Parts: sequence; C-alpha cells; structure tokens
Amino acid sequence: MSKEAREVLNSTESLELDLKGFTYNQAKEFVESAFEDDRTLEEMIRVTLIVGAGKEKRQKYDQDLAKWVRQGLKEIGYEENNGASCAFACQGTFKYQHDTGKNLMYVHVFPRAIQNHKKSENDDENENAKGGELFTDDGGHGSYNAAEWLCIVSSLDTFRKMIQKKMPAWLQKRRCMQMLKGCIEKVAEGERKMMAMKAMDEDEQKLYTEAVDLADKVKFLTEEMKKMVETGKLTSKEKEIVLAQIAEKMEIVKAELEGDSVTDKKKEKLQRQETALKNRKEKISSIKPYKLSLNGEAEIKILYKKLIPLDKLEKKAGAKGLWSSKLTTLEVAALKGKEELDEQLNILLGAARCWFEDGDEFQERLNEVRNVISTRIERKTEAKSKAVPNDGWSTIKTTKTKKTDFSKLLKKKPNTGGFNALMD
Repeated sequence: MSKEAREVLNSTESLELDLKGFTYNQAKEFVESAFEDDRTLEEMIRVTLIVGAGKEKRQKYDQDLAKWVRQGLKEIGYEENNGASCAFACQGTFKYQHDTGKNLMYVHVFPRAIQNHKKSENDDENENAKGGELFTDDGGHGSYNAAEWLCIVSSLDTFRKMIQKKMPAWLQKRRCMQMLKGCIEKVAEGERKMMAMKAMDEDEQKLYTEAVDLADKVKFLTEEMKKMVETGKLTSKEKEIVLAQIAEKMEIVKAELEGDSVTDKKKEKLQRQETALKNRKEKISSIKPYKLSLNGEAEIKILYKKLIPLDKLEKKAGAKGLWSSKLTTLEVAALKGKEELDEQLNILLGAARCWFEDGDEFQERLNEVRNVISTRIERKTEAKSKAVPNDGWSTIKTTKTKKTDFSKLLKKKPNTGGFNALMD
C-alpha cells in the first residue's frame, strides 16, 4: 500500500494529494487501496487529488492520469457527480475540476462512508465481539453495527457487489440473510403499530424510513446460497450445518409418514420429499470442503515472515525490551522497526476479515496462515543448523549456522494494499 493510500485511510479530515509521476498501475492500486473499503466517519471528508497541470508542470503528470483515476473509481462503484459536495448524501461520488486560475486539474473524491455520530462521555464505547470499526455497535444505527446497516440501506446493485467482496462464504451470506429477515419482521411490526396509532421504537422507525429492498436482498442471498450448495462451495463447518439441516428435515418427514392420519396422496408426496432429501444428503456428503482464503494473504504472509523472528527477539529481550543486554546492536535495530510492521499488519487484517464472520472463525484462518510461515521458518533454521555429513575419510567440513539477518527486515516494505481489497 502506498503512503498516499495510507494517508487517505487514516484521515478524518479533508486533504489534498498530488499524484504527479503516477503510472497506470500506481494510480489503479492507489484508488482501490484508498477508496474501495467503506468506512465510518463523524463528518464527511473531501479527498482532492491533483491529476494534471498546465504547460509549466504538464510533464510531471501523465496525460491520461485523470482518466485512469476516474475510471478506477467507477470500477469500484463510485459515481461521477458534478454537483457533489462534502456531505454524507454524496458519499461514494467524485467530480472532476479544471481550475483555470491555478492551472491545475483535480478529482475530488467523497469516500464511501456512513456517519458515526459523536458519542457523549456517558456512551458505552465497547465494541462487540465482531471487532473493527465496521462492526462497532451504536454508530447511530440503533442496535445495528455499521456493516449490517450498510447492507440494510444500500441499493440492491450495491448490495450485490458487497456480497461478492465482503461475504464470499455461504455461512456469512446465511447470517446476513437472517439479519435482513429480522429487519423485515421489525418493519412489519412497525406498520402494525402505525395502524394501531402506537409509537414505533428506534429500530422500527429507522428501518421503516431508511431500509431499501429488504425482500429482494433476501431473495438474492437465497439464490446465491443455493448456487454455492449445488456447486459444492462449502467449508467443513458449512458442510456440517447443511447436513444437519437435511437430517432435521428428514426426521420431520419420517415422523409425518409414520402418523396415523396421513392420506395416500400426502404419503406419496412425503415419500418424494424423503427421496429428494436422501439424494441431497448423498450429494452434500460427497463434497470436498474448500478453505476460504484471506484477502491480501500474500502480503500478510510477508509480514508474518518478518514479525515471527521479531516476536522471538522480543521474548528473548524480556521486560527490559530494547534495553536488554541480551540483544545485539543489530537485533535492537530490528526490534525498533517492529511497531511499524505491526501497524501494517493491522491494516491488512482489517481488510482481510469478512462481514458476518465470527471472530473465532477469522482467528482460525489467521492461525493457519501464521502456522504455515512459522513451520517454514523452523524447517529452514533446522536445515541450516545441521552439519554437512561425511564418509569418515573425507576432510571434515563444518557448516556455520547462518543467523537471521534482521537488517533485511527493515529494508523492504510490503505492498499492504492492492486492487483485491473491498469495495466496502
């Protein structure tokens, strides 16, 4: 991830960035890293990008830079709106401007975001177990966290895109669907209260006035989940859940078949259902589960490769930390860079976690990746520590164990972004 993208992601105020010298790939990577993920903001911000200039400075900017930036924004779901302003109603839009006075070309971007109202000192600031800003309770959305609220109020087209990016797994789609069904019930309850001249509660009022296409979203999720089952795209946990559902339905059908009052016509229908369920069970049982990959996994692995040796150094240093006499000068220098690496990792992990993914599920995926890297490091260390074997007659050779070169950990920084992050 470029420093410009990090600056956008970390900013809570409007800012201006100069994109002089950006190539096509750099512009594409910057746009996706900086603007694809949704965020929560107390106040809308404007990100002003300088993408061109007049004769005197024209050579500093590629003549197609403005086109690349505008096209990149459109590809991640942004809309061009020449009347856009710094307001939440204009989130997810951008506009182009040629300032003839300064002789500069700008693209003003209003990031995709939802408003997180300022909290009073008495507000509960605890985050729920889902973690991260988008999973924080009480963001001005009643009992819904920011991710849930985006699913509730987004247009159907935007929702479809979010599903592909942020909820790739069957179980995540199922949890989202259950949440939306609950919203539909609350809207219906709110309407019943209106008919009875009773006041709605906070959730009912917000859902009644702001929810968009809830039934269509549930229908879309149902179809997507069915496709995943039919194509066998299930994790081990999801496979167990689907098989348990089938088993429960089979028990219900069996109980009805054994009932005394079942008619011949009903019995025939139940037998067809029983056969279909058995066939479905066999098909699901034969599925080979897949593993849900981490978004940005390659970059996360690079950071783990650097951080695991530093974690061991930190343990070696003990309570004295950088002042420990157990550390060499080079090891102390390496540990000084650990904080920055941790920050880069946290940014990547924030983008890697899916919506409606349980905290334990996400941690399990992280542990698998970290364990792979840790095992590789251990094997490499063991291989280097072994002496070269000899036949007893040859000149004895010794192999000097090569220590970890901590200086390399400080040189190359990984690219913590990419066009594969969310739209969110």
